[in-house]
Amino acid sequence: MDDQKLESGHEISPQLMEAIQESKICIIVLSKNFASSKWCLVELVHILECKGNENIILIFYDIDPSIVRKQSKSYAKAFAKHEQRFKNEMEKVEQWRGALEKLANLCGYDSKKFRDEHGFVKKIAEDILLKLRKYQLTNYEHLIGIEEPLKEIESFLSIGKMDVRFIGYSRRSR
Repeated sequence: MDDQKLESGHEISPQLMEAIQESKICIIVLSKNFASSKWCLVELVHILECKGNENIILIFYDIDPSIVRKQSKSYAKAFAKHEQRFKNEMEKVEQWRGALEKLANLCGYDSKKFRDEHGFVKKIAEDILLKLRKYQLTNYEHLIGIEEPLKEIESFLSIGKMDVRFIGYSRRSR
């Protein structure tokens, strides 16, 4: 979601850029108005610089991927406005165009291909869990005394079940 306060000329916070760099997965949701936001485009360029094509989950929400790829319809209108606003910085606009083109050539989820939103969200969540598994700690041999507590935590998480869990920590429970 775009922060409208940023449009007044402020730069995106370094904390946000750092969060992008340190993230395991980036989920990019392309909508009809995505290209109209300078900040979304700046973040997109940064994501692609940091992640390349790796660990990006791409969602085309209520927009045909070909509109993004060809930069037609709402994307063409948005870029016409960017070209007017940034006529002295056209390399920036071209960088945004290139990032969108590169992104649109990746495989993604098209919301229009799912009958219901529940199935759409479930499929995306499964993909995220699958990608996150490679970051899970599975080799406990060098961590003395950690194996049993980790197994206990994993059992609380009920990984693979599609229900809601609340997990907290209390010093009294120790």
